[in-house]
Amino acid sequence: MGTIILSTGNYAKTPYFFEKTYVNLFSLEELCYVLVENAEMLDQDIVSDKLVRWLDEQCALTELADNLYALIKEKASVSAFVGTILEYAGLYSPETVSHTVSLVSENAGLSPYEKQKARADHMFRNKRYILALEHYSSLLARLPEEDSELRARLHHNMGVVHARLFMFGHAQEEFMKAYRINGNSDSLEHFLAAKRMCDNDRDYVDYIARNPSLHETSLIVERMAEAASAQFDATQENRMLFTLRVCKEEGAASAADVQYYDEIENLTDMLKDDYRESVLG
Repeated sequence: MGTIILSTGNYAKTPYFFEKTYVNLFSLEELCYVLVENAEMLDQDIVSDKLVRWLDEQCALTELADNLYALIKEKASVSAFVGTILEYAGLYSPETVSHTVSLVSENAGLSPYEKQKARADHMFRNKRYILALEHYSSLLARLPEEDSELRARLHHNMGVVHARLFMFGHAQEEFMKAYRINGNSDSLEHFLAAKRMCDNDRDYVDYIARNPSLHETSLIVERMAEAASAQFDATQENRMLFTLRVCKEEGAASAADVQYYDEIENLTDMLKDDYRESVLG
């Protein structure tokens, strides 16, 4: 979760398991961090005696615990509960605390399905792609058919996850499902982008030719592809590989050949490591 500087209360001997983000917390500062970073996911579940008791007994924050017990007794809102914790800790600026409290308040009216989607979105943002897919799929199985807007958003997000896993065939299927539900141009663009990555050039061009209604969207996708290519061309890794490739092709010292392939292998290994890390549940 990053570096946390302890400043208030004790470091807990027994952690508090924060179910929303599947992490163990050992301090008030860590609690504040997950509250701020996951404000859109917070609901009435966090207003609990268990959390307050942990703050009291494990972190020696009796004054804060008394304030929170009073809020529970008064059946105060989730935003008031969160705001009290953040203000007591003094870890964040008043602007950040106010923004977090506002987010919690705004999302208080979300349906249970929307909140479950927020949890899956959190897993996706943290590169826990397989877990995110499982939660999206589980939610889709329970979601009422009439909730078409949310269903389309779930299919779109599943397409994004599959694309991140280089599973472009599955990605295009999910994007098309989303597009057929809500007709969103963003889903259509993502569908063509995934198809472009999945098909060979000839098959992709033939597909566009057979579907002239997609011509304008395909031009948008091409501009996106060109921008992505230009962005990679500007990276240090690409410049390094280009220099080594020139040395290799011009017959420079044989060491250049070795270094070129070594760098290719290093970059490949780095991508493999990132991929393995991202799919671990």
